[in-house]
Amino acid sequence: MIYDSANKDTSTIRIIDIHSKKEMASKELKPTNNTFIWNAESPNKILLINYDQNWGFKAFLWDYNSNLTKHIYAGSPFLTWYTDNLVLYNSKKQQEDEGDLYLQDIRDTSIKNLIAENVLEFASNKSSLVTVSNFSDDKRLLYDFKNIGFETLSEYKPPRTYDEAGSFVPYFDINFTSDLFLTFTPYESGKMKNGLEEYQLVQVDPKTGKHRKLLDLMDNAPLLSNEDKHLVLYGYDYGKIIDLKTNKVYQILEKDSDKF
Repeated sequence: MIYDSANKDTSTIRIIDIHSKKEMASKELKPTNNTFIWNAESPNKILLINYDQNWGFKAFLWDYNSNLTKHIYAGSPFLTWYTDNLVLYNSKKQQEDEGDLYLQDIRDTSIKNLIAENVLEFASNKSSLVTVSNFSDDKRLLYDFKNIGFETLSEYKPPRTYDEAGSFVPYFDINFTSDLFLTFTPYESGKMKNGLEEYQLVQVDPKTGKHRKLLDLMDNAPLLSNEDKHLVLYGYDYGKIIDLKTNKVYQILEKDSDKF
């Protein structure tokens, strides 16, 4: 998928076949802030989240096979696919730290079910779900790993850091599986000092909650694993690779983007 803007009035999303390099579909959008969310079970379905200048939003379902676009009601822009026709969304508002997590059927948006309360962040991949919330002692975060029936499989409780905006959730691998979850973990609980803290990279088994440290003194930056579970893209422009077999970091682009 490629998203570009030829002028100030129009932007375009293009679906490209990586083998033939041919364009399969395209759609013109308003040149505002947009988020795109693929459906892992039906790759032809993409959620489009469109923000206006006041950070209001609208959600659309685009089926690029049929080139049909349908407006759907979503209780929040913080949403992701769960299965073919089900989405998860966090009901927190823009200025809120926490919200409740709901499961919603996009075919009938009046149908929704409460999954978890007081959620800071969440991620879902192939019917695996993790929610992140404040633990009861306020000194730790709680990573709750759930199965397809939303029953808790295991928990991970690292130190909690916070700033004026509330609890801080370090980056974790949103492409996690039922066997492997990677996250950055602070060394101790407490208020963040300057936003330049260093972290441990930790590997967690979602089935058991067992965890182990992989690397020390890491910058907090996005992580994205691939299907072989050994190589992880790292950095704001994914300009580095972490090899989980050797626990070494390699630079693959000339310069990593400035951190923010």
